[in-house]
Amino acid sequence: PLFVLVAALPLLLRWAGLPPDLIRLPIIDSLAVYGRQIALIDPGHGMLWTVRVEIVFYGVFVAIWLLHRAIGHRWITALLLTVAAVAMEIDQTSFWFSPLNYLRHFLYGVILALLHRPGNHPRVANGLAMLALATLPLTVPMVWRHWTGHAVTAWQNPLVSLQMLLLLNGLLHPRGGLVPLFAAAPMRWMGQISYSTYLLHPFILTLLKGVLGRDTHPALVFPLFLLLTLALAQITYQRFELPMRRYFQRFQQAATTKPPDSA
Repeated sequence: PLFVLVAALPLLLRWAGLPPDLIRLPIIDSLAVYGRQIALIDPGHGMLWTVRVEIVFYGVFVAIWLLHRAIGHRWITALLLTVAAVAMEIDQTSFWFSPLNYLRHFLYGVILALLHRPGNHPRVANGLAMLALATLPLTVPMVWRHWTGHAVTAWQNPLVSLQMLLLLNGLLHPRGGLVPLFAAAPMRWMGQISYSTYLLHPFILTLLKGVLGRDTHPALVFPLFLLLTLALAQITYQRFELPMRRYFQRFQQAATTKPPDSA
């Protein structure tokens, strides 16, 4: 429901009379276009493509589970998934703007979970994970372009794949250095509001650029952008997302505790 509401925001802002350059996703300019987007009839624009990725992940997860049940051996399942992930890593052009572009990172997590054993060199895994975390800023597209002179999107950068592998492997060790970091209260709070943050951030960034001017220095734009995004995400979480979750939980509880009809 929150996704459907936020997806309608460009259309509502357009009807409210805001200038087109201040509205994210101006292509969604009618109820018909909006309906086709959220029904997945048309390719998604902006954040709307992510629902397709989620649906693919749900299907792939079930397929992997069925495959593993049929094979019955974690090493063989991991080997097959590794072949698929490496093929996607090598030949990225065949999956341009497709949910499969991001599928290999999901496969990495499944492979690591299949091969994980609690005593497998936790210190080495934690050290490599901390190194991957420290180098994350280097693979931000803007920073990457500054250092290398080449423009590359994050999902095409093989270093991002390596970072994801090392981070996921480190998080599998409960006593590792990353686990307390991500279990801290600020990180748990960021996890709670992450979906609201993701859905709202492009609108806030576009509005800020429109109000402050696109030539404004990023050192001024970014702190305001971060503050406004987190504040509005918290409000959205408290006023919309959390009540929705509670409503669906009550609905589910009522459905599971309903007494049987009398004969």
